[in-house]
Amino acid sequence: MIVRHPLYLLKKGRHARIFSADPDNMNVGVNKLEDIITTVLQPYRSQFSEYGVTNVAFEELHQEPIPYLSQYNEDDLYFLLRICETYGVHFTQNGDTILFRTCIAALPEAYEIPIHTQAMFDYSSKDASCIIETRDADYVNSYSNLPDDVPTSSYTIDKGLFENYIQLHYSNTEEVRQFLTTLGRQLEYDQHKIHIHNEKYLNNKPLVGARAGDVVTISGLDQQIFIHEVSWEFIGTETVGSEGVVQTRAEEYRIDLFGREATVPYVPICNHKKIKSTGFQKAIVISPAAKANADPNDLGRIKIRFLWDKVPDKRLIHMPEFSCWVRLVMPFAGKNHGFYVMPEVGDEVIIAFENGDIDRPVCLGSVYNIDSSFLTGALTQMQPNTGVAQMETATLKTPNNLVLEFWEAESEENKQRIVLCANQKITLEMNVNGGQVDYNLNSKGNISVNASGNLTENSDSQVMIKKGDQGKIIIGGAGEIDAKSVSTVNIDSSEKITLTCGEGSLSIDKSGNVNIKGTSISIGETGHANSIDVKGTAINIGDAAQSKSINVKGQTIKINDANNIEVNGTTITIGNDKTTSLALNSGGKIDVIASSTAKIEGKPIKLN
Repeated sequence: MIVRHPLYLLKKGRHARIFSADPDNMNVGVNKLEDIITTVLQPYRSQFSEYGVTNVAFEELHQEPIPYLSQYNEDDLYFLLRICETYGVHFTQNGDTILFRTCIAALPEAYEIPIHTQAMFDYSSKDASCIIETRDADYVNSYSNLPDDVPTSSYTIDKGLFENYIQLHYSNTEEVRQFLTTLGRQLEYDQHKIHIHNEKYLNNKPLVGARAGDVVTISGLDQQIFIHEVSWEFIGTETVGSEGVVQTRAEEYRIDLFGREATVPYVPICNHKKIKSTGFQKAIVISPAAKANADPNDLGRIKIRFLWDKVPDKRLIHMPEFSCWVRLVMPFAGKNHGFYVMPEVGDEVIIAFENGDIDRPVCLGSVYNIDSSFLTGALTQMQPNTGVAQMETATLKTPNNLVLEFWEAESEENKQRIVLCANQKITLEMNVNGGQVDYNLNSKGNISVNASGNLTENSDSQVMIKKGDQGKIIIGGAGEIDAKSVSTVNIDSSEKITLTCGEGSLSIDKSGNVNIKGTSISIGETGHANSIDVKGTAINIGDAAQSKSINVKGQTIKINDANNIEVNGTTITIGNDKTTSLALNSGGKIDVIASSTAKIEGKPIKLN
């Protein structure tokens, strides 16, 4: 079988856009292939299905006009055409037509090549034969590359006349067998020459030969041969016939094929010095736009569209296969360390080429353009003393508003500071205020500080914990602690709470025992305490060794204990002339022990 790659037929003023090849994959992208297929092959679409060719997906092709060459300047056009020639895309101009021709290896793998001719090599006889069935007469008539000295009538075919066959015979069958057997073991860029010698043809029979770009399948050997180059040699003519038979003239040709195994990567041989890029190229990032388009080898590479290419951005974003992967230049990069920032789709970047080789592009970095709003407000007004604008900030910002800013201004409004901002939801700011640095952490959500070891907050002045205007706790520079609330202050413990200050203490345990100790204990105050109610399983007020004065004052005083009530002190006063009710109730005994004076006063007094 011969898989014929079509010639690219484009009207004058249009172009086939070629990008630099990926040296690792040997894959050159022809971004206008769909336009070529539509222009050249669309009329034969019905014939494709007739002959079982179903892999040409016209429905997926984009119907957009091809930009005219007049949109390009002379330098860009020259650069474009040299790339075409470098990768075996032949550029010729003949009247109103521009022809581009390339080989199969230079096409993206995403496109299937339609079948135009078929061939079968038969080794059943001594001389190998090749039967070629031609399906597209117009195609052969227009683009056959037979030499000019071959008569036109020798390869004229009526369209649709598929029953005519051509017999091609090898001069040495074993030589061809040996070539095909060893072909797959040759070096990647070796070329091998085989000779096919045509038998004699009558001048009224069609002559269709293989061309560069054909892939020939040899039955019995299961090998596909990709043809690089074909040359024809006219041998001569002789009379064919015998006595009593009409004699005609037959023509004889010699064909030299250069080919290789089709599965071996192939780069077309350049017939001229390879073009080099002596400068930089500006480009627009087109990929990765989604995870599916990301670098398959996780090397952080991008794909680009050069600015001289006028194809719309949207089209390229959805068709990134038409650019090779381009590596990024970073301040530093290593095995387990580095700095990495990926340009976004639509960013303008600068592309350079290693030693000018257009097969080795690298991205040097990004540049701002008229569409960049990032720098708005980054410049101060012109300085009156120097007349030179001065940058106020150095900023690193991601597309999702993660910002790191360094402010250089020294005015009162914009002091020197460093700001770390996460999408306006949390801000860490350090302001230079004279010789001091102010540290501010603001969040619109929660802030959590966790430590597996010690957590220390230290201040030479004071530490304040504040909730708006509702309450605050202040640890002052002199050691005082001030806790204030406009509502309720709760102190809760599942075991025990102890408050100690010098010789006095208050302890409450989980069983409900309350113990108050001090050299002078006052419960309630005249004019303030209206009701005092003390309850517990064991109530001890004061201590015989420590408490000097115990005062319990209130309008209504109740001390209730299920077991014992014990009050110890040097001077004990329970109630006063303002007390209207005083009750001491105990399920056990009541002890009021005073080494000096004990006074119980109230209206009435109840002791149980």
